[in-house]
Amino acid sequence: MPMYVTVVSRTESLFSGECTQVTIPAESGELGILSRHEPVLGVLGEGRLRLHTEGDVKIFKVKGGIYSVDNDLVTIAAHSGEQVEG
Repeated sequence: MPMYVTVVSRTESLFSGECTQVTIPAESGELGILSRHEPVLGVLGEGRLRLHTEGDVKIFKVKGGIYSVDNDLVTIAAHSGEQVEG
């Protein structure tokens, strides 16, 4: 079952769509998110955000912000972010 993921920075929308797995660079370390994950709200660290879509992995370099997970809805609001090559 996929999750719906939205990633935004201060200046633009970076991604919006379904993912099977998300790896978040949280302030306290990497956090892996799968479907039906318990609700969580946290502080985004600096590093690579990995979004696993059907047959592809999208990677973003993010720095600072917040993330939330609730009912297969993942929202990531980064202070800065850009898509990078794998």
